[in-house]
Amino acid sequence: MMESLNYSAWERLDSDIVNHANQLFPGTKVVDEAWRWDYQTSTFLIQSSSWGMHCFGSTIHLSVKKVDIRQMLQNSVKAFNDSQEPTYAEKVHIAEKLITHSDPIAMEVFPDEKNLVDHANLYHIWGVQKSLFPFWIDQVAILPENKEWKETNIFGLNIDFIVHSFKQPKGKLTYLYLKRKDGKELCWREKQKLKNALLPESINAIEIIVRSNICSHSCLLCLPIGFSLDFGLHICP
Repeated sequence: MMESLNYSAWERLDSDIVNHANQLFPGTKVVDEAWRWDYQTSTFLIQSSSWGMHCFGSTIHLSVKKVDIRQMLQNSVKAFNDSQEPTYAEKVHIAEKLITHSDPIAMEVFPDEKNLVDHANLYHIWGVQKSLFPFWIDQVAILPENKEWKETNIFGLNIDFIVHSFKQPKGKLTYLYLKRKDGKELCWREKQKLKNALLPESINAIEIIVRSNICSHSCLLCLPIGFSLDFGLHICP
C-alpha cells in the first residue's frame, strides 16, 4: 500500500561521483541530483537531470534502477544486471519526491517502434508542465462509459483491453486500457508490445504517473499519428 512507503529512507548521493562514473557512457546527460531510496528488500538508485525547455515546458528526467539488497550483498554486478522494474506505486512515490517544479506531471514514454532503444533494466520517468500538455489527461484511469472489456491472448499474455478513441483539436487521441487476467501488474515491455499489437506501431504513447491512477488496470494515452515528442524517444528501457 502507498501509505507504507517511507520518505525518510532516502539518501542524497554525491552527484560529482555519479557524473564521473557516467563518463563511461557516451551521450549521458549531466546529473543534477542522485538519490538512494531503501524500501523493504530493494534499493532504488535514481539520477535526476534537467533537460531544459521541451514541447511540454521545463522537463525533468529521472532514470531509476531497482536492485535487490540481498542479492547486492552477494554479487553487486549480478544484482545491477538483474535489476527489476519498480511497481507503478513505487514510480508514483519517486515522482512525488523528485519532480517538484511548477505545475508538474510525471509520465513514462512508449515510443513508436523505430525510435525504441532498449537499455535493459533501466527505467525512465519524465516530469513536464501539465498546463502545456495539449491533451486532456485528468482521471485517465476512469473507464469510459458504454465500453466493455475485450479478452485476447497476445505474446502468451491473457489480457483484457479497451480501446477508446476520440477527436481532439490536435488529432485523434486513443486511451488504451490494459489489465492482465491473472491480476499481476503489466511491465513496461509488455505494455509496449501490447500497444504495438493493438494499435499502429508508429504511435507514440505515454502513461501518466500519478497517485489517483493506482488501480487494477493501466491506461496508455496514445497520441495522434504524426504527433512527435522531443524527449524520451531514444533512451527508453
